[in-house]
Amino acid sequence: MIIKWHKQTFPNCTYESQLLKLEEELEEYKEARKPYKITELADIYIVSLVLMDRFESLIGSHIFEWADKIFKIIGYDAVKEKFEANKDRVWIIDRGVYRHKIE
Repeated sequence: MIIKWHKQTFPNCTYESQLLKLEEELEEYKEARKPYKITELADIYIVSLVLMDRFESLIGSHIFEWADKIFKIIGYDAVKEKFEANKDRVWIIDRGVYRHKIE
């Protein structure tokens, strides 16, 4: 479901741009305060899933496995919520990375 949406929404996405997005999400996770850590981890889950599946990335695979272990314990609600929010957003390319418009 996430991969299909990603391919339709970001048909020109490259490995490099997705890797940059992962680095951004990891930085946001590092900086996030406790109540927001899970939301940021959901972003990491989604971005690393795309890297692993769409680009056969070893880095994406390792990070996805780490995130997936956590969500197997706490449940996938945060991933579902983040995915639903992302589907409703308007996306642009900014500095080589897909970002949602901030309204």
